[in-house]
Amino acid sequence: DKKQAEKRIKELRNKTEYYAKKYYDEDKPEISDFEYDMLMLELRNLEKEYPEFISKDSLTQHVGGKVKEGFKKVEHKIPLLSMQDIFSIEEILDYVNKIRERAKQENIEVLKIENLTKKYGDKRATDALTLHILPGEICGFIGHNGAGKTTTIKAAVGLIDFDEGEIFIDGISVRENPMECKRRIAYIPDNPDLYDFLTGIKYLDFVADVFGVGSERNEKIAKLADAFGLTADLASPIGTYSHGMKQKLAIIAAYIHSPKLIIMDEPFVGLDPKASHTLKEMMREHCSGGGAIFFSTHVLDVAEKLCDKVAIIRNGKLVVSGNMEEVKGDTSLESVFLELEDKNG
Repeated sequence: DKKQAEKRIKELRNKTEYYAKKYYDEDKPEISDFEYDMLMLELRNLEKEYPEFISKDSLTQHVGGKVKEGFKKVEHKIPLLSMQDIFSIEEILDYVNKIRERAKQENIEVLKIENLTKKYGDKRATDALTLHILPGEICGFIGHNGAGKTTTIKAAVGLIDFDEGEIFIDGISVRENPMECKRRIAYIPDNPDLYDFLTGIKYLDFVADVFGVGSERNEKIAKLADAFGLTADLASPIGTYSHGMKQKLAIIAAYIHSPKLIIMDEPFVGLDPKASHTLKEMMREHCSGGGAIFFSTHVLDVAEKLCDKVAIIRNGKLVVSGNMEEVKGDTSLESVFLELEDKNG
């Protein structure tokens, strides 16, 4: 509503002014150029919808102006935009696509997996697997049971070591700096292992404490619990929850610290249709704000409609990877997957 919009506009204005000051006055960038652009884009969109909240100062702000690439300044590739301009939806989407293209050119991957190999004895669970995910992308990870999906995911989130290759989260090595990587991600396993003796709200507070989230947690928890229909159950012990309820709680916990990358293993299993729809909307919103999603699934029609990118793995090897439209062509993702299974069977 209007009150929430005014509050968010003030918050975005304060954030962008703070980050701009850090960059221009102190030469100490704290966020990437892409992240700054996404904050400005959200601010721009809200001011378009609620012009009564546009201040004189906001008219002097612009999109862009700083880039962080290992704390080095690089040339800005997108023209600066006046806050007095009004974007159409088409212009906003075009601008987001340009930002994604620039991220690709500047090699700014949220998740970068290079030649990942994980062995269990003589068996290669993953074999020289390479996969890149950019800001704003939802990537579906498809494969038969035992193909190597969960192994790849567990290696990416730092739960298991690997034999060869490198994994980077937002440019940071999972091997060399695992704690910093974990601060930037959220992981939702296929079967969340939660603390049954805690109530739902105590578990969420515990997760928020781990990530250093302040009082803003209360608003986030209330909003997400309401969206998933879990508010009335937060005071109950997790041990009394069904599988679907535990899945919802794990999703809420994942979003509490506003991670850059969310990695999920079969996130739709156990969710009712309404909760599945809510999760899809949350995934799209997360990526529209500059985040990224990497998730495995067997539900191919959901992946086809939801994902920007798809990666298909078979016997530890990546057999197909690319934009969804390019991969499926004039057919369906299911047809492509079954054809690859028959071909490699």
